[in-house]
Amino acid sequence: MHLGNCGARPSPPVKDVQKEGAYVERLKGTVKWFNNAKGYGFIGRADGPDVFVHYSAITSEGYKSLQEGDQVEFEITEGQKGPQAANVTKAS
Repeated sequence: MHLGNCGARPSPPVKDVQKEGAYVERLKGTVKWFNNAKGYGFIGRADGPDVFVHYSAITSEGYKSLQEGDQVEFEITEGQKGPQAANVTKAS
């Protein structure tokens, strides 16, 4: 006797694996300015518009801050007010 799904709900659709997958494009840029008191600033890119960065996107340990002129690598995500940097690390 085969009961099939027995009233079980169908599986939800599979999410887009591009963002969750093995490879997400990392971009390079230079910190234009960062206000430690407010916890945000902007990263300049050679091939596109400046990108907003919030301190919560910085992946370093301890106090999360950036200095003007720092070379960084990051990803871009869509924030509440437009594109913003995510997973920001200082370039080696």
